[in-house]
Amino acid sequence: MIKLVTLLALTAVVYAVIAASKDGLSIVPNSEKISPNSENQASALEEAGATATISSANFTWETYTDEEGGFSFKYPPGVQIKTLSDDSLEVSRLSMIITFHRHPLLSQDLINTVAEQDINSKVEKLGDRFRLLRALSPIALGQRTGLTYSSEELGRMITYFYVPQTSHYLLIINETEDPQGADLISLSDHLIFSLELLAD
Repeated sequence: MIKLVTLLALTAVVYAVIAASKDGLSIVPNSEKISPNSENQASALEEAGATATISSANFTWETYTDEEGGFSFKYPPGVQIKTLSDDSLEVSRLSMIITFHRHPLLSQDLINTVAEQDINSKVEKLGDRFRLLRALSPIALGQRTGLTYSSEELGRMITYFYVPQTSHYLLIINETEDPQGADLISLSDHLIFSLELLAD
């Protein structure tokens, strides 16, 4: 009699598991559960060997403000932010690398003049190791109209953004590489286009 009751109980458990899996539910041990807004989600996925795909809808993005640089931007968990020796700001995660540089903009200079001079300088310096992939074009960033272009330099694809401020300009360099299965380019674009300019 006890064996029959045990057998019936096991059968009920098996049917419950089958029914749950048919309904699209998955049974995950408590130690493996990750809440959608957990700051540990990115590192947990990496440890499990998952791809680096990040959707901005899955995280609560923080705001980084650079008072001296006169700008702010939003970033998700798992992103590292550090000041480099030349006072530029580096934002990185896996193979996503974005740097923010602030340079003086002289009264006689226009932002397009600065960008064109940079392109010409790269052509002279790199020769056939520099290739313009997307020509210089206007873009709206941080309530200002800036300029952008993309190039291939020494085998790396790089996108540049020039954003004018009052007496300075912000040069944003996106050197992100996007391995197959990752969505780091999308992440870097979200971060760059969240740019807000402060009064300078």
